[in-house]
Amino acid sequence: TAEWCVTCAVNKSLVLNDPKITNLLSQPDVIAMRADWTKQDPKITDFLQKYDRYGIPFNIVFGPNSPEGIPLPEVLSISGVEEVLQKAGLK
Repeated sequence: TAEWCVTCAVNKSLVLNDPKITNLLSQPDVIAMRADWTKQDPKITDFLQKYDRYGIPFNIVFGPNSPEGIPLPEVLSISGVEEVLQKAGLK
């Protein structure tokens, strides 16, 4: 995310802060992480490039069924995030 990213703010407001999603992300076996690219950071840039991305928003889900990660689309939906979390192995 970044302060200047409008799509990031919309994703956060409409999807990531939705009670269904916050409940899923707060489960004990989930580690939710956020990287702030407001001031471009080489570690974040390297991570993005590892997945052939060169900008944000970028969201990816790792899990027992997806150790390589499942990238999410730039514009998130509640059902899409739920589906990917389940596909990755969230119970």
